[in-house]
Amino acid sequence: MKTTVIALPLLLTFAAHAQVLQTSPVTITSPSSGNAALNTITSLSIPQFNVAGGTLQSISIVFLGSLTASAKMENLSAFPVGVTASDAGTYVLKRPDTSSIATVAPSASSVATLAAYDGVLDFAGTSGNTFADKTGTDSASLTLSTASDLALFSGAGNLSLTVSATATPSAIGGPNLISSTASVGYASATVTYNYSVPEPKEYAAAVGLALVGFAAWRRRTARR
Repeated sequence: MKTTVIALPLLLTFAAHAQVLQTSPVTITSPSSGNAALNTITSLSIPQFNVAGGTLQSISIVFLGSLTASAKMENLSAFPVGVTASDAGTYVLKRPDTSSIATVAPSASSVATLAAYDGVLDFAGTSGNTFADKTGTDSASLTLSTASDLALFSGAGNLSLTVSATATPSAIGGPNLISSTASVGYASATVTYNYSVPEPKEYAAAVGLALVGFAAWRRRTARR
């Protein structure tokens, strides 16, 4: 099995042994800090499959997205209210022509009951709350095998895919609620190339058959 693992920054390791069906996993995380700006487009540079190493059969992809949300709330009403802080993300992995490969929708939420306003706007005390960060994840696994995708992922360079990441935070509660929300997103793609190569014994068998055929041809020629 041949294994090539690549991450940003690029690090390569190699190991091999003979096998008819082989896989070469390529792991990409973006960016190296682990944080992707939301409501933006991030590029992923993926090493293409070198066709000199075999015949590409399919491409397996695991697309992962996570969303970490934080929120602060203060109830200014003269009565208690139940509040919910939530954040919903949509991350789309795209080909260079912007067609979608996979979509994930991580989300996170927190709930609390806030007492009547205590007179201090500090997102604390009895009428306020600073929620601990909540993280939600979502993943999608798929296999590509069309001729166009096999050609797209094959070559001697890098393939640039993009991730568009959006997030929609919300704070729901009483009529007099002050809130502050923030979110951080993370996206990664794991690409595995599934391909076939002949085993050494298959080469040997082919050579052996060729030699037997050549010897038979020589004998027939010699008898003429």
